[in-house]
Amino acid sequence: MIDGFGKIKLTKPNFLFFKETFHPGWKLSLAKDGQIFEPKEHLLANLYGNAWYIDEMGDYSFKIEFEPQKYVNIGLLLTILSVMLIPIGMLVFRKINKYEKSN
Repeated sequence: MIDGFGKIKLTKPNFLFFKETFHPGWKLSLAKDGQIFEPKEHLLANLYGNAWYIDEMGDYSFKIEFEPQKYVNIGLLLTILSVMLIPIGMLVFRKINKYEKSN
């Protein structure tokens, strides 16, 4: 999934559409005048996409994230660490066994 960053300028209250398959895990953060906030409603748009209603005019910076991706990233990190640490642990275990057998 692709996370997005960008800027928008609204001259009237309007919808921000995101053409990625709808999932409640998509989160939109808006920044305006140094304040960060999330729109209240996350809606299904065009029978497949995501939309958020932004009710105030102005210039915004936005960030769209897929929250469940954080759990996937943690799982990948743990898998990589396990793949690296298991062989190291086995080498240490062999060294300890050789040392104990020699004494």
